Amino acid sequence: MRNGWLWLREIEAEQVPRSDADADAPLIVRRAAPGGAVRVSARSASAEIGSVRVTLAGPLHAELTDLVVAAPFRGRRIGRLLLRAAAQVAAERGARFVELSSDDDGAGALNRWYRDAGFLDCGPQGTALKRFRADIGALMSKLG
Repeated sequence: MRNGWLWLREIEAEQVPRSDADADAPLIVRRAAPGGAVRVSARSASAEIGSVRVTLAGPLHAELTDLVVAAPFRGRRIGRLLLRAAAQVAAERGARFVELSSDDDGAGALNRWYRDAGFLDCGPQGTALKRFRADIGALMSKLG
């Protein structure tokens, strides 16, 4: 663990191209992770500010896990940017749907955020976690 972040083994980094209009936007980087997963991270000029892990979970869907954005960078659409990049990674690997579990603190804000991003409830998981699912095409369209 470095600086409070859990780092996965990073190999075969691939930088996602940006246009001149995105010059001030965070840099999105994809890295292979153990188990055939891909870690998508957002970086500022000096540090990683968020990441999500994408793992194929079946022939048509991928699981998104460990989505996190550093507290000072929340509210700047970094999470939406990471979701879109993760959906693109999943689509490139043949998935049509992405799923995730939400561990909301009880206030409901995180679950609302996933619904606003385009995810639909697909049932509870355990007692504290809620499951969400999204069609990749619809999700990418909604997230722009």
